[in-house]
Amino acid sequence: ESITLRFRVIHEMLTASFETPAAVVASGSALLHSPAWIQIMADALGQTIAVCSEPEASCRGAVLWTLERIGAIHSLTELPAATGAVFPARPAYHSVYNGLLQQQTLLYEKLFE
Repeated sequence: ESITLRFRVIHEMLTASFETPAAVVASGSALLHSPAWIQIMADALGQTIAVCSEPEASCRGAVLWTLERIGAIHSLTELPAATGAVFPARPAYHSVYNGLLQQQTLLYEKLFE
């Protein structure tokens, strides 16, 4: 669960600086072959996760970013990614991850102070 909680910390840093997204879109073969792991991530983040069904999501993102920068499209939202399964966060499980993150934070502080 340590990796999952680290993703949670990164998610919190991003949402502190930007709007909270309606959903997190997940890609990558290791993640997408495990519905259980996607559900764990949704619960830990407290955020809905949609599975990206684009075959080359990273390449697609790089191309879209380039198209936006050169003015070929106005916004990345003009060409949304295709998505498949959606995993909503389950509040009861999210509260468990809140407690685990608090414990992990205390341990990190003791180890690295």
